[in-house]
Amino acid sequence: MKASFRNYIYNFAAFEGKSTLLGTTTQDGDKGVYTWHDGSGTATSDGSAADVTFGAGNGVHFQSHPMDGGYALDMQFTNPHIVVTSATTAELRLDVTGREFESMTEIGPEYSLDDVVMANLDLSGVTPTEADGALTWADVPATLAESGSDAFGSFYQPGETLDPVTFTLPIEVVEAPDPGDDGTEEGEPGEEQPEEQPEEQPGDDQPSEEQPEESNDDAPADDSATPPATKPDTGTTNGGSAAKTESKPKITCTVEEVAGTAGTPQLSWGVKASFASYVEGGIANGAISTSNGASRTGSGFLWGSGSGSISDAGQGTVSFPGAVRFTGHDGVMDTTLSNLRVKATGSNSGTLVADVASKDMDGNNVGGSGISFANLSFSSLSANGGTASVTLTAAGAKAFAGFYSSGQAMDSLTLSFSGARQSGTEQVCYDENGNRVNPDGTPYTGGPSANTGGLVITSADEPVGGWAVLAFGFVLALVVARRVVRVRH
Repeated sequence: MKASFRNYIYNFAAFEGKSTLLGTTTQDGDKGVYTWHDGSGTATSDGSAADVTFGAGNGVHFQSHPMDGGYALDMQFTNPHIVVTSATTAELRLDVTGREFESMTEIGPEYSLDDVVMANLDLSGVTPTEADGALTWADVPATLAESGSDAFGSFYQPGETLDPVTFTLPIEVVEAPDPGDDGTEEGEPGEEQPEEQPEEQPGDDQPSEEQPEESNDDAPADDSATPPATKPDTGTTNGGSAAKTESKPKITCTVEEVAGTAGTPQLSWGVKASFASYVEGGIANGAISTSNGASRTGSGFLWGSGSGSISDAGQGTVSFPGAVRFTGHDGVMDTTLSNLRVKATGSNSGTLVADVASKDMDGNNVGGSGISFANLSFSSLSANGGTASVTLTAAGAKAFAGFYSSGQAMDSLTLSFSGARQSGTEQVCYDENGNRVNPDGTPYTGGPSANTGGLVITSADEPVGGWAVLAFGFVLALVVARRVVRVRH
């Protein structure tokens, strides 16, 4: 079904949640996944279509929040129905009966749904394997369908990721009779044999296809397309004379090495999307708030402007001041994550450290400061940052009020640096009075530095050599881009 939902049912003693297996359904341990057996139906031998059900009385019954007259959360899912609609798509359908979830203190009205589409299954990345006369689709990604959201008491929104689905279909292949078979053996009288077609011989006088002319798209660009070199500007503008140019103040320009800057650290991390959905959904009926520089985005949270740096070897510590608070269940659930630190240890690995203020469902304080909350595994990490997968540590699971177990995959995080600049050269110009100015003598206002090709300028004129290098590079870039575009066409 969904691991976080099972966790909610089994791990919070205050809610007295439980599940009951129905029919022949089995479970992996006391809290694991469910297996349905003895399905029946039809499927094509290539796996492109199937329609199989697993028994109307077979399923699992979830109950939580007991009170007079029953349970506030009360749902049973039976008779899974797998329908493979194409080589890449399938549906998981279920019969669902239960009570609408009104709140944790009242029992809602009963409802019943038959063969409702619970989940959409994505087979595009799953190739069925065949063994011992059976086809198996393993770990098929499943997302909650719109009708499934209603069936699930609107606890989760459509599109929510459910647990992956594995299904095995033993197939007995039934050969269809040949519609043209009249019972006669090959070569018997009365069977019309097709005329044998003579093979085309090399010497046959057959019309040959006209070969297309060979394209010369990959030929070097015509030199005539390169703009002719232009004479550098001598400093005259708007029809001015050389005498006016000579009256300009003398500008002295040099090229200096400029050290790179790491920029301002930024951290994007959503904690766990399904948890956020649960907090704001019909069960917890809670809220999420941000403070101290953190903000919420469409895909998660930004944790404020950080401090620190990461070396090119992927080592260092970066800290962030923001805080995100999750509340629900009328204040019983209250967890705040703050002061995140990314500690990178090299080899694209690291630790996410956090201060956690949290209580479990029994009201016990389980948080603390400087908790090694999760392990990080970056696809690549450098001074420019990187993206990492995040898995909860045992300490993080405890501090997170036991909502998830150690090793649980959380949302991935992205570490980046805004305003970062690589080391390089910068042209610096001064007037006769020692004031910093732009190369044309106007007051210096910052902005992008110019690469002069290492030239030192000691006149008011533009650096002819440096700009010639830039112009050549620009033309070369145009030629290369032109070739790439033509090849891609």
